[in-house]
Amino acid sequence: MQPNISVTSITFSENQHAYATQKAKQDQRQQHLAFHLCDYRHQRGSFDRIVSVGMLENVGIRHFNSYFASIARLLAPNGVALVHSIGVHHNAKR
Repeated sequence: MQPNISVTSITFSENQHAYATQKAKQDQRQQHLAFHLCDYRHQRGSFDRIVSVGMLENVGIRHFNSYFASIARLLAPNGVALVHSIGVHHNAKR
């Protein structure tokens, strides 16, 4: 990790938060890492990059508008967001 890069991670999961915090303590670059246990809707700030892994499955389709509005609000001008999800088309073979 480059010295001028900082990483902020948010999660709903107490287990994920505890694991990430513990792993960061073992890393010599921990001063560049921040882990927060919070709801994405309460996150504040502006971020050059946002990476969302597996959240769409937890947010649910009814809350997609709110979720993507939060990403748009947090993303800095000219920022980049990557949203990862695992989906199944209703016609997918089982």
